[in-house]
Amino acid sequence: MNRELNKQVAGEVMGWKKLGWYPLAGIPPGTPVTPITYAVEVPDYSGSMDAAFEMEEEIERQGEEWPYSSALLLIACAHEGFRPEDVGDTWDIIHATPEQRCKAALKTVREKKLEEA
Repeated sequence: MNRELNKQVAGEVMGWKKLGWYPLAGIPPGTPVTPITYAVEVPDYSGSMDAAFEMEEEIERQGEEWPYSSALLLIACAHEGFRPEDVGDTWDIIHATPEQRCKAALKTVREKKLEEA
């Protein structure tokens, strides 16, 4: 789990406005605030394929499938011997890790922000 990467994805890709400590459900009002009564509820986007798929659904909702796919191609296939013209081999993309998917999503939304600026 890469907590910093997960927080970046939650904020920049998923659109979370507040990242930090949130009260756990079922804590009665007036309970003293301690680290035990609060927990960070940021999904493990960089370590869980289910969470990474949820992130990819958000990328699709934003209409950024093509830029994301291009970024994932470059990140997942960034190994010795890869040439961009070898796109026909999709094995590396199919087996991209959740962390690689997170990096591609962040690259996508950051580049979009630069284009809009």
